[in-house]
Amino acid sequence: MAVNKMMLAALEYPGIESFDSSKPTEFRKLMVWLENMKIRFYKLEQRKPLQSLNHPAWDDHFRKYLTLMDCPMKFDPKNPDSMVGWMLQASTRFDYQDSGKVLNSFARDLAVSHGKEKPPEPFKDVGSDDVPELLTKICKALKLKIASESMVDKANAIRACLTSEILPALAYSKKGGFKIEDFPLGFTTGDKAVDKAATLLRMLFVKDVRQLQSLIDRTIVKAQEYTANPKTDSRLGRVGR
Repeated sequence: MAVNKMMLAALEYPGIESFDSSKPTEFRKLMVWLENMKIRFYKLEQRKPLQSLNHPAWDDHFRKYLTLMDCPMKFDPKNPDSMVGWMLQASTRFDYQDSGKVLNSFARDLAVSHGKEKPPEPFKDVGSDDVPELLTKICKALKLKIASESMVDKANAIRACLTSEILPALAYSKKGGFKIEDFPLGFTTGDKAVDKAATLLRMLFVKDVRQLQSLIDRTIVKAQEYTANPKTDSRLGRVGR
């Protein structure tokens, strides 16, 4: 279904290109990924029955999981799309709970600015000799290493950095979030401007640590998936892959 594909893309599911809900293994992988990365209803040790994708009782374990989640639908393996849709909606709700303040802040800013500001005029001096120099200075200020001398590559790198790091951090200092002065810096330099800059760097550091924690969580989940269903090779005389 097109809607499910759109929601998979919004949730950044890594297997979206090859996902086919009619294949039991693909369906189960998605359900486990949504629980591990978005919903997190079960504790880690409770997820093991779901992570054993080839277990003959997997459907029963999944039905128990849905019951505990108060899912109003009955799981029918022959009609997986409806269950995919419900799980994606649940995942979106939980994902919103994690980042709702940032999303609301952006939405408020867009609502305020919509219709009140004239659209920016096209950059008429793109052919100026000053443009490459200015792009290079911005890349240096943002600590970006760009091998290419193409202005397009530099502009895309700058936009990616601003979108993924700088702007989300600044969003917290706007109305609807907390003030940047309320974020604990832990020290003072005696200069308010320098303190604000140091606070912003600390916020970015906290964001990086959060991303690292997510990466560690994904690694743990992957390791559990690998060890949850060991295969026996009688020629080696041992259990394991």
